[in-house]
Amino acid sequence: MKKYLIISDLDGTLLNSNGELSQSTIDTINEITNQGHIFCIATGRPKRGSIDIYNKLGLNSIMLNQNGGYISNPTDPNFSPIDFCFSKEIAKNILKIKEVRDIISNAFLETTTHEIQLTKIENPDYAEDLLKYYHLDVVNDPQLMSLDNNPDNLNVDVSALLLYIRSDDISQFDTIVFFVKTVSPNLQLRMVKLPNCGFVVEINTMFTDKVMGLNYLASYYGIPYDRILTFGDGDNDMKMLQKAKYGFAMKNGRDTAKLTARHITKFTNNDNGVAWELNYFFKHLEKLN
Repeated sequence: MKKYLIISDLDGTLLNSNGELSQSTIDTINEITNQGHIFCIATGRPKRGSIDIYNKLGLNSIMLNQNGGYISNPTDPNFSPIDFCFSKEIAKNILKIKEVRDIISNAFLETTTHEIQLTKIENPDYAEDLLKYYHLDVVNDPQLMSLDNNPDNLNVDVSALLLYIRSDDISQFDTIVFFVKTVSPNLQLRMVKLPNCGFVVEINTMFTDKVMGLNYLASYYGIPYDRILTFGDGDNDMKMLQKAKYGFAMKNGRDTAKLTARHITKFTNNDNGVAWELNYFFKHLEKLN
């Protein structure tokens, strides 16, 4: 039997709108992996925000976190994690730019071992957004550190830098991009809108991309692209959906993802969309090929 590689996003894809796994999804993935196929998670979440899901699925495969910026195998102590970080000096220089500091209200930095805030967060609504969307517990996490508003206190390299813009003026993103690119032209930036925090600019290395992670997984497991299935719902899934022969955008996904993917799931994430497609695919595998 030929092995297939399945790579799935979590939020809006494998998980329902409450961020939960259904029993149907768990059973389907267990059945597929028991047949010898490989199932991998590829998420924008940090490892701490996905390890419980990984364990509930009973996986022993490689996991892609931070959109492929951090690659690990939680079940294999001999697998050396790959962290596409950037220099602490670059992060310091960005946070020292006056024009950037005038625009942002705070900044958070992801590292291999812990999270760091530029200054202590005061707004409880911000704390709610950070926990929900970035799995940063700024209230109860004993490992959370602060730079005390001084970038020179940073002493470790950075996996991701999050800048919180003070206002809802979307044009300020252009200002951030301009000054970040003067420090390091090879960094990539993405802006997201959160309910309470407003606009957040995410800064990562150019290697932080799910399709880069897909290429790595294909090489590591020795599986060609015509035996890879991918599932996703957002802009950060687009390249991954396009690269695989069987790229599925979720029915509930963004239009950009649907336009990029070769397939669209019959059902949404709230109706076990991924599980249904996997059951159908492997049941009709001979006909599909």
